[in-house]
Amino acid sequence: GKTLFLTMLRCYYDVQAAEKFERLFGGLEIGKMPSLTKNTYHVLMLDFAMDASSLNYETVSELQQSFKRVLFSQVLKFAKDYNFEAPENLDAFFGLKTVASWVHGV
Repeated sequence: GKTLFLTMLRCYYDVQAAEKFERLFGGLEIGKMPSLTKNTYHVLMLDFAMDASSLNYETVSELQQSFKRVLFSQVLKFAKDYNFEAPENLDAFFGLKTVASWVHGV
């Protein structure tokens, strides 16, 4: 349910989903009276879903490294999806700052 809800929000607000807006929302009230912000955002989806077998970390450091790997892969996917050039020295946390600068043109 949560993933479906987040996917629906992405389809409503993501600039890349503009061509699908009428098909997805046209018959609904929100499609007939859309907000001014529909399809105006670059959306960074963060998926931290894991199966139980992957939750066998022995140290906090291992958990942090796993978190950084997931975050890093999502930042790279964002860069690819929106045609941003990721710097070679990009890491997970610097990546979030980089995403913000891409989107805001800073």
